[in-house]
Amino acid sequence: MCLEAKYVIYQRIIDVIDDGCTADSNIPGCFSDCGGGCEPDIEDVPSDTVAHGYKIAWAGYVSPAGVSIGLTAVIAAEFQSWGTELASIIMAVIILNQLIGPPLLKWALIYVGESHVRPGSAFSANQGFSVLFGIENQSVALARQLKNNGWKVRLVSVGNSQDELASSDIETEKISEISRDTLKQVGADKAESIVAMLSDDENFRICEIAYENFGTIEMVVRLNQRNNFDRFHRLGAKIVEPSTAIISLLDHYVRSPRSV
Repeated sequence: MCLEAKYVIYQRIIDVIDDGCTADSNIPGCFSDCGGGCEPDIEDVPSDTVAHGYKIAWAGYVSPAGVSIGLTAVIAAEFQSWGTELASIIMAVIILNQLIGPPLLKWALIYVGESHVRPGSAFSANQGFSVLFGIENQSVALARQLKNNGWKVRLVSVGNSQDELASSDIETEKISEISRDTLKQVGADKAESIVAMLSDDENFRICEIAYENFGTIEMVVRLNQRNNFDRFHRLGAKIVEPSTAIISLLDHYVRSPRSV
């Protein structure tokens, strides 16, 4: 399950808990016959998410200490005889929790697969190797240009896409779906750069897998819909929007013709 799918599930659960629901509610995870303030239906949450989350949910609550510190001050003020000693013990426990809490939270996020950190890159032996997803006029032209400049290039088609444009001078592969295993099969885990020229959803899936599993040095995306810009930007991908790229190039030609 991708990051965005999990986020949507968690957000819907929060919406139900915070706002409650009615018989007219259209929020997934809400009982249709409740009168408001009900709990989410756990059956709407994927079993793997529930199983992983319930086991280590406690780890995310070790660090918070604001309320505890406030209560400690109240205890020390209300119970003069023994409140100060108890407050000292509580403060010692709070300090201990502040030390072990952040590492526990980090471990919990990694355990449930929600850390989404970029692994270290180690592609020094594979410099000049690029994988291009999508076989069309632009990707083939780019592949040939990279090859002419000494790069090793591999074109990859996905699903039932047509690959008649691929020529014998460029290495091509075909995968049935976008997953970590299929990307490794075409060498994306060893590539210095990945260029995604498919639909925005397919491009995002490729970049997400490369970001979280391979630590790919460069990810380049051809953007189809402007409203998807932030999704790729958060993954550190270099985004090429065809319309604005052409405008920028024309602007450069007009204002600085001598530098072209």
